[in-house]
Amino acid sequence: MRKLIKQGVSKQNITLIGFSRGAFISALTSHNLAAFEINTVLLAGCGRIVGNRYQNINIHGHFLSIYETTDGAQSCQKLQKRSKHILSFEEVDITTGEEHGAFYRPYPDWIVPLKKWLHAH
Repeated sequence: MRKLIKQGVSKQNITLIGFSRGAFISALTSHNLAAFEINTVLLAGCGRIVGNRYQNINIHGHFLSIYETTDGAQSCQKLQKRSKHILSFEEVDITTGEEHGAFYRPYPDWIVPLKKWLHAH
C-alpha cells in the first residue's frame, strides 16, 4: 500500500477487501496504515475482531461491512464505534441461509452492494 501511494496512486483508489480470516488481515492492515485512511471492506469479518482479544484494532478511512445473518460472524458496529477515525461506515446484512458459505460464490446479494459502495468511494 505504501508503495502504491508513493508511486502516486490516490488513497481513495485503494480498497482493502477481505473475507473471514482475510477480513481480519484487512482490518489489521487498516489499523497499521492508519495515516493513509485506505478504504476497507470486511466480508463476514467481525467474529473475533470485536471480541475482547482484539480490542486494540481500529479501522480507518471509509468502511463497509457485509455479513450473513445466519453466520456466526455478525455486525461490525462494535468495531465501528471504537474506531474513531472512520470517514464513513455502511453495513449490509444479507440472508441467504448459506451461513459463512454465502461468500464462497459471487452471489448478487453481496456483490451488488459491494460494487455500488466501491463505485461511491
